[in-house]
Formats: sequence, structure tokens, C-alpha cells
Amino acid sequence: MQMWDRYGGSEESVALVSTLGRLREAVPERVDVGHVDYIDFTTEQFFTSNPGHRAFLKVRELEDEREVRGVIVDWPQTGPDGRWTISIDEGQKNGYYVPVDLARLLQRVVVSPNSPEIVAEVTSALRRHGLHAEVCSATLSRIPMY
Repeated sequence: MQMWDRYGGSEESVALVSTLGRLREAVPERVDVGHVDYIDFTTEQFFTSNPGHRAFLKVRELEDEREVRGVIVDWPQTGPDGRWTISIDEGQKNGYYVPVDLARLLQRVVVSPNSPEIVAEVTSALRRHGLHAEVCSATLSRIPMY
């Protein structure tokens, strides 16, 4: 429920279920894909030979997410003032539009436990867009069998 509450945004939320391997297959080769490491930034030091790995660090309090990320790292260039910069053309947003092959990415779509009645609607929307992932309701609202 923490994930639904934290990121759901509305009662009619969905979660896209995938795997690390599927994510790697679904994005361009330039995208670095990996598991996020959760650390306590106040007590732990984290050193790596790859400075881009900092994009894969998150506070330990969010460890329940078990997140994977895809990151494109633009290595900075030395600017005219001697400082390192990453140039962004004027009027451009910071970041990239990255094509993602949803047919490869999606393993399953899970509908929020607050709105199981939209399963058919979500299934229909996927089919209209040529996607054939399983759609199911979150099991959190079910009464456990003892």
C-alpha cells in the first residue's frame, strides 16, 4: 500500500510490472539500466569508479520500492570559466525523450486496490494500442485465506 499511496496519484492508478531484463531490452543501448542501491547518506560512504553510479543511489527509507532505473549520463565538459558543465541548448528541457518498446517492457499491469472495476477498461486500452500484457487487480484488497 505504501507504493500506491506514495505514487498512485489517484484511486484509478496502475502499476506497470516488468523485469530488469525486459527494461534493458526495451530501451536503447545508450541507457544504463540497473538496480538502485539504498544507503544512509549520513553514515555510509559510497565510492565507485563510475561517477554516473550516483544516479542509482537513493535514501534507505525508500528501500521498500526495490527500484530499477534507466539512466543516460552526459559527461560534463569544461566550460570557459574552468567549471564543469553539461550544455543544454536554450529553450530545451533538461533530459531526453527515450523511445521505449512497451511490448517488450510490459509483463503485467496491476490496477490499484482502490479501483478493481477498471480492469476491463485498462485491458481494452492496452489492446487498442497493440499491447497484450496481463491486467489484474492488486491483491492487497483481498481477504487472506487461513
